[in-house]
Amino acid sequence: MQQKAKLTGISTIAAPSTIGFRLDPESNRVLVERAAVLGVSPHELARIYVCEVLQEPVERAAMREAAIEIFSVLTQFRQDFAFSVEAMLISAGKVSQSQAQDWVEEHLNRNAEEPKE
Repeated sequence: MQQKAKLTGISTIAAPSTIGFRLDPESNRVLVERAAVLGVSPHELARIYVCEVLQEPVERAAMREAAIEIFSVLTQFRQDFAFSVEAMLISAGKVSQSQAQDWVEEHLNRNAEEPKE
């Protein structure tokens, strides 16, 4: 291949490679059916699936970072909301500060857990 690439002036690094593989009959049937539903060839769908899986680790890490950020923002919102409810209960004059704190703790669950790794 290297010699042919040199003769034609095409770099083997820049040229896309062809990858072929065989599927068991059941996997092939599923691939053909899904491709038909999507209106693409089974070869194109297999290529799409392989590319998606190769990108998955990067996407999964980005999704995890986004989920952690959402959790952080949600936690801060819950704390702010609980503080606001507590302030409103106290300012309404119907309950003491300790009663308001107890109600908020019981009903709004201030102590949310962080997502597990």
